[in-house]
Amino acid sequence: METKLTMPRSVQTENTKQKIYEAAVNILKKKGYAYLTVSNICSAAGISNGTFFYHFKTKDELLIFYTYRGFAEFRQNNGFDAKVEGLPFDGKIIAFYCCWADYMEEMGIDFFSNFYSTKNILWTFGAGISGSRCMFGTILARCFSKRRMRAGSSPICL
Repeated sequence: METKLTMPRSVQTENTKQKIYEAAVNILKKKGYAYLTVSNICSAAGISNGTFFYHFKTKDELLIFYTYRGFAEFRQNNGFDAKVEGLPFDGKIIAFYCCWADYMEEMGIDFFSNFYSTKNILWTFGAGISGSRCMFGTILARCFSKRRMRAGSSPICL
């Protein structure tokens, strides 16, 4: 008789987060931001509300995760690393924001006009996924720490 192995908890957790992520992507692409509710996400993912809140504290935290993962995939699919290789530091920053603008255009105005709202309390410097800083906060912190940017200056004016 063959022994049935159980899935490790970490794999199960990642699979559930992926189901939630994919459900959110499908809802956003098919119906738009107005239909992106925790209830609809849970229904589409086949999970309970409690399971959703185990993985994400709020819908806004899911959106941060969604945007972070989606932008990472977008950069990879568009060869961002190869494009910025050899560029000076300020050129890399400009390329990053141009890539971000392309990503925003691909995701659509509906998503980003709702994402960048005062209602999304997590989208501030120092907030993010699992206690890490958001990507823009990280970039600016690196600029300041390497003295490549002064307080009050524009990244384009480095």
